[in-house]
Amino acid sequence: MDTLQWYLYLGYGPFIAIASQAAALFLGWFVGKLVIKKNTHFVPYINESYQGAIFGLVALVVGFTFANAINHYDDRKENGRTAVTLIANSYNYSDYLLPADRDKLRSLINDYLHMRLSLHENIESLNDIDAKATNISNFGRQLLGFTLEAIERDSGRNKVLANELLKPQVILMLENYEKGRLLLYATPNMLIYLMLFSFLGVTGFIGGYEMTIKHKRDLIFTFLYAVVITATLYLIFSMAFPASHKLDQLRFNRELLQLKDHL
Repeated sequence: MDTLQWYLYLGYGPFIAIASQAAALFLGWFVGKLVIKKNTHFVPYINESYQGAIFGLVALVVGFTFANAINHYDDRKENGRTAVTLIANSYNYSDYLLPADRDKLRSLINDYLHMRLSLHENIESLNDIDAKATNISNFGRQLLGFTLEAIERDSGRNKVLANELLKPQVILMLENYEKGRLLLYATPNMLIYLMLFSFLGVTGFIGGYEMTIKHKRDLIFTFLYAVVITATLYLIFSMAFPASHKLDQLRFNRELLQLKDHL
């Protein structure tokens, strides 16, 4: 399952679906040829009730994965927007620290932001993502520890303001990342995707078999069906795994990248 998830993360989901459909289409065509060849008196017949049920199940699974992908994308996007606010507030509220501590904390926040933005860069497996995510969590705890020490070194009114404004923002910033980390792994069970690919394969088999036994090859409709399915699956997987490619990262992390330019 991890191998499948890795390939889906890399953006191969639509291509896997199209390949499975194409293979099933040719298999259905071949089986139809064998049936006709072995039984010259064969009467072409497709049970429309079964066929409708199968296509209905395919639509159900596609709809479920589409809705899940949208919710997952929206949750992660909202988490990113919240992160922008919390990181910016933590950076700005560092003004209440001593100058040396302020500069050090801002440097740590910049490093923290860079680590978040580079989470999906130069990885070769899901374990690499997990390792980098763990490193960010560890770095966040160090950042919080320094913040608490810096507040203790502060004095007077600035210490009160730092304790009331800076400290909560840093804590919320780290909690926000942990929520985002959980969302990173909150993908549907890979069995759902296996079911989706299997059902698409079944529809491909039915299409090839039906075209053979009925001697009707609707290549235009088949092509359009393949295009629609590919576009739909591309949208689903791009939302379910929104940071798999460099361009996807730029689009998905646009607010964080803008924040980095302003800090």
